Amino acid sequence: MKRKSINLLYAFLEQKGVLHTEDSDLIQRAKDEYWKNYRREWRKNKRHQNKSYTILLNYDEAKQVINEAKKYHASPTQYIKGTALAGKQIADPVAIGKLRELLYAHYNSLQAYIDKKILPESLGHKMMEDVAEIEKKTFAILAPRKL
Repeated sequence: MKRKSINLLYAFLEQKGVLHTEDSDLIQRAKDEYWKNYRREWRKNKRHQNKSYTILLNYDEAKQVINEAKKYHASPTQYIKGTALAGKQIADPVAIGKLRELLYAHYNSLQAYIDKKILPESLGHKMMEDVAEIEKKTFAILAPRKL
């Protein structure tokens, strides 16, 4: 995209006839004009491709949204979008990470019990498979929508 923009920039400057002048100020103004038009067109296309909504919250509502967003380690806009799309089922990525760590710790402790011969190998491996299955099912349920 960057290379395409540069080629288009030079085409624009050539069209304006400023490339063959030695007036660097004139060239800079033409570049500024190009990038201004480029950004305007980009924003216009972005608005056509996406839909935005504006909401107004009173002080108490805004405070509630901010506090809830902090619980899920998200910005207020991420939280509002996530709850709207997830049906209020946003998962906290930090809590999910801690849960994953606990399951890994449990898995590793089972492996240590097997290695120390505290737990019979066949039973230990079965329990480790169960932990892996629990992890797989749990994170399939808790997989957060991308905020």
